[in-house]
Amino acid sequence: MPSTERTRRRFKAKTRKPAAALERPEPGRGTPVLVNLLLGIPGLLPLFLALKSATTYSGCGSLAAPTANTTPDCPDTDTGFVIWCGAAVLGGMMLLAILTANVFVPIAYRWRIRRWLAASLVLPAPQAVIGTICLWKAS
Repeated sequence: MPSTERTRRRFKAKTRKPAAALERPEPGRGTPVLVNLLLGIPGLLPLFLALKSATTYSGCGSLAAPTANTTPDCPDTDTGFVIWCGAAVLGGMMLLAILTANVFVPIAYRWRIRRWLAASLVLPAPQAVIGTICLWKAS
């Protein structure tokens, strides 16, 4: 009998949850929406950089061939390439932050992922508000 009890203890010790996988209480209903709204604000930066580069360097020839400027008042096209690279890097970092907040963290803490994915629909809300304000001021 003692050997069976010892085997049970060993099996129970092996099947315990590791400390990192402990469940945490799920946050409130408004937390996913608030997190996604806050992630949408820095998401404006890559969008602004891409828009700025597309409008500033649109008539200046190819960014790959900076010597092919069509007008003499074009800014330095090397700067345009750097702006596009910055927009791409910041966009990738934002995508990673959004995936971390909406997928990886809820899975790690065993929260309901559907609520977080549904709340990610508010990510473009800051862009829509800023765009509406800019269009309203322009008219």
